[in-house]
Amino acid sequence: HDHMYDPIAQKDYYQFRAIFEPHQIRVDPIDGRLDVDKHGISLAYDAKPDTPTFLYQRGNDKRPEKDNPLAASIPGFLSPQRPFSVSPVQLAATTYYPGARESVRQALITTAQETVARRQRELDAANKSVQSTTRPTESSPTTSIPPIAGIPFLDDDFSRQRPRLWKTTTGNWTWNKSRLVQSQVANTRQMCSATRPHPLDFSITLKLRIIGGRTYHSVGISFDGTDANNLKGVYLSAHPKGSKIQYTQVTNGIATYPTGGQRTLDIQRGRDYQLRLDVRGDWLNAWVDGKRQLAFRLPA
Repeated sequence: HDHMYDPIAQKDYYQFRAIFEPHQIRVDPIDGRLDVDKHGISLAYDAKPDTPTFLYQRGNDKRPEKDNPLAASIPGFLSPQRPFSVSPVQLAATTYYPGARESVRQALITTAQETVARRQRELDAANKSVQSTTRPTESSPTTSIPPIAGIPFLDDDFSRQRPRLWKTTTGNWTWNKSRLVQSQVANTRQMCSATRPHPLDFSITLKLRIIGGRTYHSVGISFDGTDANNLKGVYLSAHPKGSKIQYTQVTNGIATYPTGGQRTLDIQRGRDYQLRLDVRGDWLNAWVDGKRQLAFRLPA
């Protein structure tokens, strides 16, 4: 409200305020350095010049006199010669749009190029990792596999069921015409296990045929297993999107597929294969139809 000691009237005060408010603050980059938190300058500007100014009753901003918007002006004693007027000024685009400044544009281009280069390095590293994972393994240190002396540990033609040799834990297993057939379609491992633990070093040969399955169409041999959740194994997969021979290790129910334990092979359903594993110490050699396909050092 007006007061006898105020140098100007209350209306003049709010009209004078209308020149400067409402206003916003922005931070512009300096010399093309984009981190405005470290290299920026704060600038005040009016983003909404059409916003009206009102007189607040008794200075209370919750009680504006909205029926009487006030035009921007200055107190009369500051302009005794001519009335207050506002003229538009044409500003360069770089003034109100800092992104158009040459230094900022170059900084943005440089940042984008650095991002592309960094992402390319990451892509190259990822591709190299994939190539390392899928690259066929080289031959093992030894040119031949030392023979195992003694009588065979396990020999079965599957002409009939032999409970003293095998126990079935999961799956639907039947003996039919000298074949052991597993007909349960599932996404989990279906197992028929030897009743006795195998030797540390061994050679094993399995004749197999993949006849079904839902997704991966895989059959293999597991070893060094204490139970279904802790074992090592090699399997053949007739997956339509990537048939292969694959080493896997299962620990506490989690399967892993170490680098170097895979090779792409043309494995088909309905065809007979002979899978042979030779384990000597920490070396595994895997053969398919008499041809070595994996030579792999077993993880500890």
